[in-house]
This record gives sequence, structure tokens and C-alpha cells, in this order.
Amino acid sequence: MLPWVWLAIGLTFFYFAIVFYQYSQKPLRSFVIRDRQQSKLETEPEPEEMNIFYELQNDFEKYLESLNKKNVDRSRIASIGFFLAGIASFIAAFIS
Repeated sequence: MLPWVWLAIGLTFFYFAIVFYQYSQKPLRSFVIRDRQQSKLETEPEPEEMNIFYELQNDFEKYLESLNKKNVDRSRIASIGFFLAGIASFIAAFIS
């Protein structure tokens, strides 16, 4: 009975290893300020107003790049940990 429990736990760990590996392959999408449709009553935004938005976009894009790098590293570490836990549980299943 006990080996089947270890095998089920091992398969669960391998499943999580695959899931976290897939997480490491999908970065967050980039941030882009979209042009909105302006009505005839609104005036065109001034260039310095738009510069503020473009600076925000650049700063936020740099933040997303650093966040993507950290998420990839964390997901890969988690994937390796789950894979090793799966191997350990399979070893425990064959020992018991």
C-alpha cells in the first residue's frame, strides 16, 4: 500500500515540475501606452504631456524586465526542486 502512495506523491511532484518549467517559459507581456480615440471636443495632448507617459512606459518596461528575470529564475528553481522531490519519492517507493 505504501509504495503506491509514494508513487502518487512522486507523480504529483513531477506534474508540478512540468508546470513550473512552463511558467519559466512564459514572460509577462510588455507594457505599451495605447493611443485613445479622442472626441472632437478634446484637444491634442501637448508633447510634454506625452513625454511623461513615455517615460512612465520606459520605467515600467524596465521594471517588467527585472520581474521577468526573477520569475524565470524562481520558476526554474522550483521546477528543479519538484523534480528532485519526485525522484526522492520514487526512490522511497522502491525502498519500502
